[in-house]
Amino acid sequence: MTRSLPDRCVRLVLPALLAGLLFGGCQQKPNVIEPYIHGPEQAKGKVPTPVDLLLPQKIRIHPFTSMRTFEESNVRGVEARIETLDAFGDPVKAFGEFRFELWSYRANNVEHKGKLLNNWTVSVNDARANQMHWDHVTRAYLFKLELTKLPEPEENEKLETKRYVLVAVFSSPYTNRLFAEHVISLR
Repeated sequence: MTRSLPDRCVRLVLPALLAGLLFGGCQQKPNVIEPYIHGPEQAKGKVPTPVDLLLPQKIRIHPFTSMRTFEESNVRGVEARIETLDAFGDPVKAFGEFRFELWSYRANNVEHKGKLLNNWTVSVNDARANQMHWDHVTRAYLFKLELTKLPEPEENEKLETKRYVLVAVFSSPYTNRLFAEHVISLR
């Protein structure tokens, strides 16, 4: 009597699966965020070669970045969305510090940055702060940077459209310093 192929596969594979479950046991996944909860100093060290490709290699100021009034505080500011991209160009989370600078815009000039108007520093070293700023929809970090007073446009800037230059700098002990610049408008 010959058995069919599915019967033979079940007879051979099923005991192997049961043995794997019995002798392999159930192991708990390691908590990869735990070393970062108390700060990056506990997780310092050289990052191994394949893993370093998954760390941020570039930052980009997302096109949804804009000047707006925050409803919860009724204060005007910059809603900055920052993408951190790995070596493959995919969005990844990052541990480090973001510094933002808001500059006036100089039209008809090679260097569009005029006068420094405001700056902010936001740390995402702590796992909770990192998660708080991460936006799952855009796969980017979201920062609400409040302005104490609305900056005045440069003299040669048109009054109907006020433009500003937003600069973002990312610093981390695990990567090189990364820069991005974007012109934003206030209508």
